[in-house]
Amino acid sequence: MTVPVGRQSLDDALPPQTTRGALAPALATSFALIPSSVAILFYTQGFFIGPMTAAFGWSRSAFMWPVTMAMIGLAILYPVAGYLGDRFGVRRVLVPLIILFGLGTMGLSLIGDNFVLYSAATILVGMAGVVQSPLLYSKVIAARAPLQSRGTLIAIGASGVSIGNALLPPIVVWLIAEFGWRGGRIGLGGMVLICALPVALFFMNESRTVIQAKTIRNLNAPSSPIQRKPAVLLLAALFLSGVALNGYLANLVPILADRGVGADQAAKSLSMVALAGAVGRIASGWLLDRVQHPAIGILWFLFGCAGVSLSLFSPNIFLEIIASISLGLSLGAEVELAAYYVARYFDYRRFGRALGFLAASYSIGSAIGSQFFNLARDLFGNYHSATLLSAILVLVSAGLVAWLPPYPTRVGSEARGVGLDSER
Repeated sequence: MTVPVGRQSLDDALPPQTTRGALAPALATSFALIPSSVAILFYTQGFFIGPMTAAFGWSRSAFMWPVTMAMIGLAILYPVAGYLGDRFGVRRVLVPLIILFGLGTMGLSLIGDNFVLYSAATILVGMAGVVQSPLLYSKVIAARAPLQSRGTLIAIGASGVSIGNALLPPIVVWLIAEFGWRGGRIGLGGMVLICALPVALFFMNESRTVIQAKTIRNLNAPSSPIQRKPAVLLLAALFLSGVALNGYLANLVPILADRGVGADQAAKSLSMVALAGAVGRIASGWLLDRVQHPAIGILWFLFGCAGVSLSLFSPNIFLEIIASISLGLSLGAEVELAAYYVARYFDYRRFGRALGFLAASYSIGSAIGSQFFNLARDLFGNYHSATLLSAILVLVSAGLVAWLPPYPTRVGSEARGVGLDSER
C-alpha cells in the first residue's frame, strides 16, 4: 500500500529512535518551560497591575493593553519561529531569543512612568517569548522519540508549562512582597535564563535534523502545510477551543465572583486548573501512544465542555472542584494533541511551521475569547450566554477532531535512505 502524495508522517522521514534517547530532552524541556511565556505574560501579570498602576497613575486597562498586543504578536510569530527552527535548527533560534526574553524581562524593572516606553518594551519582550513555549522544543523531542512513546514524551516536555503556571504566581507574590514589583520582574527574567538557557545549549544539540535524502513524496508535497485537510480541521478546532476555553479561563475569577465565590476559593480553582493541566498533558500523551486513532482527542474536548458547562449551575464547592479539574485536563492536553497530530500527519521538514500555524490559531482564538466574555457581560449583565456558547463551541471542536482522517500508513522502504545531520 502506498501513501498519497503529501501525506508523509514523521515516522517515514526519520530512522528508528529510542525512548531513552528522547527522555533526557523531554525532562530538560519540562524544566526549561517552567518560566513559559504563558506563565509570565498571562498567569503572573495580574500581580503587577496593582503596584505599577499605583506607582505611575495608569489605568488598569492601559496597563494590560501592551500585554494584549504582545500576546497577539506571539500568535503571529509562532509560524515564523517554526519556520526558522525548520530552516536553521532549533538551538540556533532558541539561544538568542531566550537571552533576549530573559534580559528583556529583567529590563522591565527599569521602566519609569513613560507609558510609551513601557508599551514598546512590553510588546517587544513579550514577542521574544515565542521561544518559551513547547513549539520548538517539541520538534526535538518528536525527532528522537519512537512512535510508541512519542505522545508521552512530548507531554512530559510540555508539562513544564502547567508546573510553571502553578508555581510562578506564589513565587511572584513573594518577590513583590519582599523586593517590590521591580524585584518581581528581575526574578522572572532570571528564571528564564537559569531554567531555559542551559537546556537550549546542552539538550537541543541535535536540533538541526535536516533530511538529506528527499523522497518523491517530499518533492511533490504541497508547499504550505495549511493546504491539507487535517491541518484545516485542526486549525478550526484549536481556534474555536481557544475562544471557548481560554476565554473562559481568562475570566474565571470574575465569573466566580458573580456567582458569589470568594477570592480565596477562586485562587484555589485557578491552582487546581493548573495542576490538572499537568495531569492532562501526561495522560493525553499516554493515550495517544496507545490508541492509534486521531479520534481519541475528542475525549479532551469533552472534558473542556464539562468544565465550562458545570459553571452554569448554582455555586457548589463540589461542582467547582469537578469543573476546575475538567477544565484543566482539557487545557493541559491541547498543546500535546497539536504537536502529536503534526508529527503523525506532516513532513518533518515542515514540523515547526505546521505546529506554528496551529499555535497561532489557538492563541488568536484565546485573545478573541477573552474579549468575547467581557462583551457578553457588558451586554447581558452576566456570563451565562457566553458560557453556554463556549460549551457549544467546544463540542463543535470535538466534532472537527472526529472528522480527522486516519493517520498515514508508514512505508518504511521509502524512507530508508533518509539520514540526519546533527548540528555542528
